[in-house]
Amino acid sequence: MIELIRILCIDDHPLILAGVESMLDSEPDLQFAGGAASGEEGIRLFRKRRPDIALIDLRLNGMSGIATITAIRNEFPDSRILALTAYKGDDDIHRALAAGARGYLDLVPR
Repeated sequence: MIELIRILCIDDHPLILAGVESMLDSEPDLQFAGGAASGEEGIRLFRKRRPDIALIDLRLNGMSGIATITAIRNEFPDSRILALTAYKGDDDIHRALAAGARGYLDLVPR
């Protein structure tokens, strides 16, 4: 029996959410645990779904991705979070790692 890895995506771009869901649906051992368009919504969904991994956009409208990572890690210290970024520069990535992200995915090929 395959144990599914449940992945939550928090991103304010509908195309990113749809793309992540589509990609995960095509993998037999991965499951889309939901998508949220804001940090606040993402935190509520994280509490409800308790995903194995959360993908969090660093540049969310309203509550920032860094603040979202911090809030989730404060409540769920063992949470596994990957930061999503499409911006050049390392400052956001360093802040995300300091906030508790375990890694990052750069959405723009360099």
